[in-house]
Amino acid sequence: MIRLYGLLLRLYPPGFRQTFAAEMLDVFTEALAAASQRGRGAVVALWLRELRDFPLSLLRAHRHEKGQRMKRRKHDFRPLIGIAVASVVIAAALSIERWLSDHAAEQRPVDQPNRDDPVSTSCPLRAGR
Repeated sequence: MIRLYGLLLRLYPPGFRQTFAAEMLDVFTEALAAASQRGRGAVVALWLRELRDFPLSLLRAHRHEKGQRMKRRKHDFRPLIGIAVASVVIAAALSIERWLSDHAAEQRPVDQPNRDDPVSTSCPLRAGR
């Protein structure tokens, strides 16, 4: 049972494990020894309590460690450079596409039908022109 608890402790972030894992394992070992003397029901109750509290404790530890990493990288703008470059590339591509579509529309006369296209030569609206 202690081995299983030790495996669960591996789910905590490395910094948390370095600081608290040994102490947590000692406290659990003592609690398990005391519960074992009171009987199987006490051992089950101990595990249920640990499993109930484990997800929230794990989430808090990960969130705390992430917050610590964010504080250390507070002024690191490298991720933002990638976003800025991608934004400029997208804006340039959209501008070029817009210019090409506008330029193509200026090159093709709208009033003159295409003689090779049977739809444009047989169109009754164009017949009067």
